[in-house]
Amino acid sequence: MGVVSGQICLMHLVLFSLTVMCGSLVSPNTTGLCHTTDPAPYRHYSTKTLYEDVRGTDLVQRQSVQGCEPSLFYLLARHGSRYPSDDDIVAMQTLLPGLRDRIIQMSVKGTSRLCASDIARLKAWNFTISLEEESELATVGYQEMFSLAQRFHTRFPSLLKRNYSRQEVDVMSTYKSRTQDSARGFLEGLYSRKDIQPTFREKNKDRLLRYSSACQRYQNEVDDKPVVEHTKFTNGSIYKQMIADVEERLGLQENSLRKDELFTMYRMCVYDHVLSNNAPWCAAFSEADLRVIEYSEDLEYYYTYSYGAPDFARDQTCELLKDFFGYVRNGSSPDYNGPRAILRFGHSQTLQPFLAALGLFKDTVHLTALNMADEADRKWKTSIIAPFGANIAFTVYRCQGTTEPKIQTFVNDNPVNLPGCSGYICELSKALQGRQKFADTCDFDTICNPLAGGSVSLTPYLFITLLSCVLVFMLG
Repeated sequence: MGVVSGQICLMHLVLFSLTVMCGSLVSPNTTGLCHTTDPAPYRHYSTKTLYEDVRGTDLVQRQSVQGCEPSLFYLLARHGSRYPSDDDIVAMQTLLPGLRDRIIQMSVKGTSRLCASDIARLKAWNFTISLEEESELATVGYQEMFSLAQRFHTRFPSLLKRNYSRQEVDVMSTYKSRTQDSARGFLEGLYSRKDIQPTFREKNKDRLLRYSSACQRYQNEVDDKPVVEHTKFTNGSIYKQMIADVEERLGLQENSLRKDELFTMYRMCVYDHVLSNNAPWCAAFSEADLRVIEYSEDLEYYYTYSYGAPDFARDQTCELLKDFFGYVRNGSSPDYNGPRAILRFGHSQTLQPFLAALGLFKDTVHLTALNMADEADRKWKTSIIAPFGANIAFTVYRCQGTTEPKIQTFVNDNPVNLPGCSGYICELSKALQGRQKFADTCDFDTICNPLAGGSVSLTPYLFITLLSCVLVFMLG
């Protein structure tokens, strides 16, 4: 009898030990994988995606174009990874400490589905970003540009030479420090020099790289205006279910998590991953949750910068198209003696409309609030085409046995076909077809005339004037 009792006690001891060991890994209500130990977490964060998480590998692997020599290189790049905006920083400072305490409290009560290691990382989390750093280029962003330049040099060593010459390079950025620093990172990666300074464009008058800020019609009709499809989606059943799933995972009471709290958690997840690769807030979201948020952001960008926006939102790129077409046409000539490397550094709102103006990544149907499931494999996926450090690069070739120059296009280290081209290497005339005349006749003032669309910015003075007229008319 004593032996049996001893065996029973031993079994209880073993079971207790296993429970304690497991408890150190997961909380009692946990199902599924810990984010801490997830070998392949979903990292598609729309335009805040790390370049290294999505870039291609074909840039340095593809063979040279037989019988052709590169004669000109044109790059349009978005700045590298940056710190959060001031609005995001304030929201993170204000909302997250209290929200973190609520989540930990729910874990103690046993209602949270987060595993113990994810809870431990959340307990150890501290917010260390200051307002002085808002929107500045991060160290990882500088390295993205540095490494991109090195890969392009490996791909085109005869064109992008290591010896810097002012006559060989034309480099411009917007006035923002993050684009200037991105240009410097690229130039250092290409020439191993830190003293080369880009020319930066004037604030509010930059029709080349910040055209949306210089386009009054765009400011009046599109910029910062609510996107109907985005609003429908975030008020719809899919988005509401995603919030409910996050609440359940965190052990929070149903309908207690506000949209702004959820989105701030998401932003913190993104920026912790970007800046430190230690992202405890990402444990709040499943891959399915992140795909829902990703689609909501794609809707916003699609109707602000892309094919869902009014035509003039793409037409306002005409000065940039004119710059691009002018260089690639002239650079293909044997008599050309201008710069061989043209480097432009801008923003997401520079790159996305430019891609759309070229007809790239166009889906057969518009993205809407109702077709997320049908558009899982959509072409306009900003995580892939417009992450931090996103870029489109063109190389013009002169070839033996023909006077017809050719062009090759890369987007984010991947070769792409320009519309009208049958392959990655395309005759320049085909690549320019249908776009050249528009660029040559660019009239930015007409495109951006606020009266062109029948809209006028309703200033307080104009509002009061109109109201006064209505009252006079009503009172007779």
